[in-house]
Amino acid sequence: MFVPKSRKVKYECHLTIYDLQNLPYVSGLYFCKWKLSSSTIKGVTSRKTVSDNQVSWNASYVFECTLIINKNGSLQDTHLDFSIKQEVDGGKKAETVGRLSLNLAELAGAPKNVQRHLLQQTKLNSLLKVEVEMILISGDPQSIRSANTKQLDEDARVSQELPVEPMPRESVA
Repeated sequence: MFVPKSRKVKYECHLTIYDLQNLPYVSGLYFCKWKLSSSTIKGVTSRKTVSDNQVSWNASYVFECTLIINKNGSLQDTHLDFSIKQEVDGGKKAETVGRLSLNLAELAGAPKNVQRHLLQQTKLNSLLKVEVEMILISGDPQSIRSANTKQLDEDARVSQELPVEPMPRESVA
């Protein structure tokens, strides 16, 4: 699919994977694999042991990613997918403990974002602490409308179209 250069926006993405908290286990080796959707950009943290029901990596990565402006003027969804793995059978296999997916289009142009995210597709209530900062390298920042701004505009349009009727008063006998 051909996308004109005017609809491409390039960012330098600074990613830091801090830790995984609230693990119900007191031992084990864990690592985190991540991948940028529709790209070959990927990485993996080192293998760390559980300490006080958490695993700390403090691993930082820097990579460039290109986001596409769709016809509505907002950024097309681009996901950064995380997979938390636990080594089993003496390191011969790794089982997936949980997954997480962040939409970079929602984070583009925002200040540095440090948050804890609840793992998905898991039986654990573990939280992954991740920091994402996206710095614009090329492209017109004025032509970009974030997904949040688009949703706010849509909500405002819908609320203007809805007729406002007074609520009927009930009489108390």
